[in-house]
Amino acid sequence: MADTASHALIRLLDDAAPLLSADERREREAALVGLQSVATDWLAHRAKKLGVAFTPPARVLVFGSHRLGVDGPGDDVDVVVLAPRHSANFFDESDEGFVGRLRRHAHVRDVQTIPGAYVPLCIAHWGSVKLDVAHALLTTTTTTTTTTTTSAEALPDTDALAGCDEVSLLSLGGPRLAVFLLDYVADVLDEFRIVLRALRLWARCVVAACTWARILRGSCVHFHPNVRTR
Repeated sequence: MADTASHALIRLLDDAAPLLSADERREREAALVGLQSVATDWLAHRAKKLGVAFTPPARVLVFGSHRLGVDGPGDDVDVVVLAPRHSANFFDESDEGFVGRLRRHAHVRDVQTIPGAYVPLCIAHWGSVKLDVAHALLTTTTTTTTTTTTSAEALPDTDALAGCDEVSLLSLGGPRLAVFLLDYVADVLDEFRIVLRALRLWARCVVAACTWARILRGSCVHFHPNVRTR
């Protein structure tokens, strides 16, 4: 009975909230490699200009639904670019900044920046892939070298977080939570992903229903102001 219900749930999820196809997943991985290349060029340029050491590649930490393996078509990819303390010009629109270099890349379009957000973001499309890019400024002059990865080793050492500003710590919260979750449910990862997909679908429907309910209520109040509402 439980197996039958599980299979029915999976069929529902595959119909209502499908996962990425193999081609879509490859496209996202290619976008992440490209983003890492832009970050590497930016940090290498800054290091050369300031006369400090830099060992490529740049570190790009993936989190959110893509990191957890439950993203579908149309979902964005959440990433954090790690930078040493001498590269605080993330939002600079010139070649000295990450955003400036990203904006001028041939595969990138629709770049928007929200530097005043609770977690400052750069939003961009790499081809058809939407990227939400945050950054974290470490207090060290270097970052531990790694490729774009989903392993726990991608996270910076605790020592590198000492003295970090609040924005950087907030940005790193997503990758750290993703690693914690995946480590915690490692023995039941498939079941975890099924439940998470179901919760995401439920939340999407509830939010949509609540939004339409508020719109309907507002319309009723506007067109029938004498009707009592709660």
